[in-house]
Amino acid sequence: MAPALAVLAVLAGVAVAWALAAAACRGAPGGPAALAARVDAVFGRFRGGGAPSPGCAVAVVEDGRVVLAKGYGFADLRRRLPITPRTLFDIASASKQFTAASVLLLAARGRLSLDDDIRRYLPELPRHGAAITLRQLLHHTSGLPNYIDLLVKAGKRYEEVTTDDDALAALAGAPELLFPSGTAFRYNDTGYFLLSLVVKRVTGESLRQFAAENLFAPLGMTDTRIVDDLTRPVPGRAVPYAPAAGGFEPEQTAWEQTGDGGVNSNVLDLAKWEAWLDDGASGGSGAAGASGTGGAAGPAGAAGGSSLAAAMTTPGTLADGQPLAYGAGLFLDRFHGLRRVHHPGSWRGFGAETMRLPDRHLAVITLCNASDADPEGLAEQVAELYLDAGR
Repeated sequence: MAPALAVLAVLAGVAVAWALAAAACRGAPGGPAALAARVDAVFGRFRGGGAPSPGCAVAVVEDGRVVLAKGYGFADLRRRLPITPRTLFDIASASKQFTAASVLLLAARGRLSLDDDIRRYLPELPRHGAAITLRQLLHHTSGLPNYIDLLVKAGKRYEEVTTDDDALAALAGAPELLFPSGTAFRYNDTGYFLLSLVVKRVTGESLRQFAAENLFAPLGMTDTRIVDDLTRPVPGRAVPYAPAAGGFEPEQTAWEQTGDGGVNSNVLDLAKWEAWLDDGASGGSGAAGASGTGGAAGPAGAAGGSSLAAAMTTPGTLADGQPLAYGAGLFLDRFHGLRRVHHPGSWRGFGAETMRLPDRHLAVITLCNASDADPEGLAEQVAELYLDAGR
């Protein structure tokens, strides 16, 4: 099959194959229904039998095809709207992989260099002696303080509107580094927030616009968007909740920064992303064409999907050469002896986990609207079920 047709087949399968899960759950003891029942049990606390509860959506991708996609619990307790595979969630810090992909695309196109000093694009930031590079921002080795901590320390509440300008001003007024840049890894949100501003100053477009045009549209991720204006409603998005006396209460936020978060998506769209990355990581073209546009070029353009997948999953390093368990917007570790590429997210009642096991071409995506849901742990339990079924 020609490469373009092969990619179309992969991505078309992602869009529809979840309805054919019984055909794909090979090797499951007792058959596909038994495996689906085991997944149901993992999410049992959200399935009813008591007071209505928020919950989660889950999708499982094998060999580029969605073999299971389900929802548990309610997207909106007041209106009794159930969670489905198309329910939108704020994926919080799992958004970082899309910011990283945007920056890497610009680097591949010659619009910037990862070794550029951040002050080349954001001269408002204080000088810190040695340069702080875009590469260090990608790998959380910049030493910059977390802008969220700075805003909270300044008295900003999560329910109060804060903008890019507020966050940048807070960082401009913080001349001290947490450690010399490049000498340590410390996960925080500042680097990816600043990278969103770099995208805007290089392209003249917001990260929202750039990602929509260069990532989401080419991959047919039609329900996915970056939310940078919270006055605009997001139809189909779940209400985020936190446990409260007698049940749950909605969590509120009015912070509008992106880059470190802000992507709103569902498990079916994220399955397309995971399938595309897996195809690129295994040497496929990675080109997109699932959006019904007649085989439009994929996100990586001329660079090829394999180049972008490789760049995102190449471990960062410290100045002394020590490798990190973090690539570009993705954690890199092992799960049951297999390579794992993943990223969790948590923000004001929303939780997310995107998890891929490249050696098995298996991915699990879990999105939740309850602050105590533990999407990472849930995804791991589901992955274990599919690993056992495939042995």
